[in-house]
Amino acid sequence: MPLLSRFFTALHYGSATRGRMMGARMFTATRDVAIAFKLNERTHSGVKWVLGFGVGTVLLGIGIAIFKVYHYDIAREKDMKDYIKDTIANSQLLILAEMRALEARVESKKRW
Repeated sequence: MPLLSRFFTALHYGSATRGRMMGARMFTATRDVAIAFKLNERTHSGVKWVLGFGVGTVLLGIGIAIFKVYHYDIAREKDMKDYIKDTIANSQLLILAEMRALEARVESKKRW
């Protein structure tokens, strides 16, 4: 067992000077508790920040995705309405042109 390890083991568990070391151990124990509480606060604070940032980032990403899908949906709906209007208008013009051609043929047949 290395020398430092033996020293710290004796310091922690006590040695021949048990009574004298008891006060030192109590002091280090209260100091360790205070350090543990500070570390616990800092750790919880850090975890809260990390979780808050992570959750915020995820929610922001989901919100942006929903907005993009909604915006894309509106744009596609407008394009589809314009396409349907154009198709109906073009088909009406085509039908009118065919009707005029048919009427012209009928008129030309009547003359004979």
